[in-house]
Amino acid sequence: MPLQGVWTADDGSLPPWKGDYHNDLNTQMTYIGYQPAGHFDEGATFLDMLWELLPTFRRFARDFYDAPGAAVPGVMSLKGQALGGWGQYSLSPTMGAWNTHLFYLHWRYTQDNEFLKQRAYPWCREIGECILHLLKPDAHGILKLPLSSSPEIFDNTRRAFVTPNSNYDLMCMKMLFLALTEMAAVHEMLLQSWAPNPGGNAAGIIRLFPSTPWRWHDASFTNLRAEGGHRVSARRENNATTWFRIVAGSDGPLRILDSFSGVEPKWNRKDVKKTGACFKIPARRGDVIEGFLPKPAAIPAPPPDLAAPVVVPSQN
Repeated sequence: MPLQGVWTADDGSLPPWKGDYHNDLNTQMTYIGYQPAGHFDEGATFLDMLWELLPTFRRFARDFYDAPGAAVPGVMSLKGQALGGWGQYSLSPTMGAWNTHLFYLHWRYTQDNEFLKQRAYPWCREIGECILHLLKPDAHGILKLPLSSSPEIFDNTRRAFVTPNSNYDLMCMKMLFLALTEMAAVHEMLLQSWAPNPGGNAAGIIRLFPSTPWRWHDASFTNLRAEGGHRVSARRENNATTWFRIVAGSDGPLRILDSFSGVEPKWNRKDVKKTGACFKIPARRGDVIEGFLPKPAAIPAPPPDLAAPVVVPSQN
């Protein structure tokens, strides 16, 4: 039985465990069974609550951990505030990873791409950003938390802080970052920025819509990150790039692969040079580089080896 509900009798005082949200197995196991049962609307009520509390979780990450992103208190009020308790789990930074798993599973079971885009990935990304900020490399370069624990081990004593990372923390973080990789996969279809000769400290080449399927006739993205910290936005119409903007994240030359089918972009600056297969632009951090290309009059003919669309049979 969870800690929240009309059954938590208070007898005129605080209910057991303050009637709070324990963001470990207590909340996880309350909602973990709705996916295979198909009760997605019921399960989404908790995800909606967590989404609405994201500003509170951002403040908690900033005020308590001095970290970007968002963090979920292990012992939480209805408004998302930290209520304290045994510090080893009430203030553990990995508690939010329990909740990210629910966002991930909701997407996996529903295959709702709008939910993935608007809720699952943005929420999980912010939790991952906070945890990544807290991880520090050890003598072997392995990222670890400065303090690690497991819920309720060794009671409320100093022994509860175990040698990083505990299996609990390790698996919470591993599942979070594996889920983010799976949900971030579409980004590689929209933007890539790897260098052709890695290891030489050369700037990555920005590739716009490098693996976009033919059937994605129109697509766009905003502020994806490229190597060098550059923020990239772009638009694709009738299977062709028609606009892009890059906000330089560091000093140095920008290289953009010419994948525009022989059409020269109209640039917002005059210092763009074509070098081999790339456009090269000198830039300083904060510079904005934009390119504009005409929209094709029609969608091009499909390639001869176009795969048939995947049809998922109805389960009704």
